Amino acid sequence: MKELTRLTKSDLIPFEAFVGFERLKKVNPILACEPPEWAAAAHAMVVDDTVHYLWARRKQGNYWVLMHSTAPVGDPLAIKHDRRNPVLLPSKEGFDDFTIEYPFPFWNPADRRFYVYYLGRQQSPPKQTGLLVGDGDFGQWTRVRQTPVIAADTEHERQGSSHPSVADHLSCDRVDQ
Repeated sequence: MKELTRLTKSDLIPFEAFVGFERLKKVNPILACEPPEWAAAAHAMVVDDTVHYLWARRKQGNYWVLMHSTAPVGDPLAIKHDRRNPVLLPSKEGFDDFTIEYPFPFWNPADRRFYVYYLGRQQSPPKQTGLLVGDGDFGQWTRVRQTPVIAADTEHERQGSSHPSVADHLSCDRVDQ
């Protein structure tokens, strides 16, 4: 895997790439399920020459499971589904024993591991945020703990504390000239 803690200017994605997207009408959606199931909340991470899609699949009964699919960087629509799917199911007991959805993966350069925030809930709200950890196999994740890392434990979170995301702060002094 490419060294992720040392960036050069050639590694940076130009801003224009983030403001010039076009809808690919003939291929949307790129992740789909047969009704009454459906796919949602896909996030992608590029590692070396592979795009890793983490996404949620809604099963009958309105519960969700975590899925993993891949594609080559050169053809991100040539998706192959992980044979181990679903790669994470609701827990046997805990805040996420009914559903897990909305995965948000990120790389932590401090410990050189991958993490995923996800929404978990029991049969009824509140939705709460869990955290998974992995060592680069996007089809194998371990819960950091059995309780939420962002709990819905205040009055204004009655319906939930969910849908977190991560933004990396990249200062100019961290980028090699």
